[in-house]
Amino acid sequence: MTEEFKMAWRNLWRNRRRTLLTAASVSFGVFFALIMRSIQLGSYDHMINNFIGSFTGYLQVQHVKYQDNPMVDNSFIYDDSLVDAISSLDKVVSVSPHLESFTLASGGTQTKGVAVIAIDPDREKYFSDPEAKLVKYRINDESVRKIQEGNLVPEKVLTRIRKNLDRSYSSLSRLELELGLDDEEKTLFLPEILKHVEFANGYLSGEDEGVLVSDRLSDFLRIGIGDSVILMGQGYHGVSAAGIFPV
Repeated sequence: MTEEFKMAWRNLWRNRRRTLLTAASVSFGVFFALIMRSIQLGSYDHMINNFIGSFTGYLQVQHVKYQDNPMVDNSFIYDDSLVDAISSLDKVVSVSPHLESFTLASGGTQTKGVAVIAIDPDREKYFSDPEAKLVKYRINDESVRKIQEGNLVPEKVLTRIRKNLDRSYSSLSRLELELGLDDEEKTLFLPEILKHVEFANGYLSGEDEGVLVSDRLSDFLRIGIGDSVILMGQGYHGVSAAGIFPV
């Protein structure tokens, strides 16, 4: 065994260049594979956590027939006692009722598939917290024009603002990041920018009959706060249903 090892060692260094190239190639391949695998696992973890935290939750309580036939008929009446019983279980953080379906949103001659989710506004704050995701800042032609008319923001900052035209943000930190403002620019120009890009928005109350519409869907439907959305479809036990809901 010792002699075989010595021969193998001599053969490795008989052509030193070939050995070094082979070792470098294998090392790079392993290193690259580890990096790609790390990115892949991190992406999967991020997507799974986002999906669980926004839609499915870690556990679902459904009608016994819903899994095989997910339709409104196979739902059940919301009961506070059931929610209280689940909430009393160890490590249960929050319980939120959902009624989910998919439909077609029509805007002019085009239609798009959208998800419609009925929620309890108060309980949902402890699950997906849609209130934290509401649009708080919006850059549009009017806001850019008003900032420009104020003559308080330099052209280099205005150029960055124009690059983000027609974009919406739910957090101040994201807006600052997209505009690329340094500490000095934040102090000097951010108050003036916020004065014109802040977007008045509101969340649902417990007795509210309104709807929340995603930013992209509102652009597609060309609707805003104060407009109404008409939902039509097959209701409970095959009865046709329609309703008008304020945005």
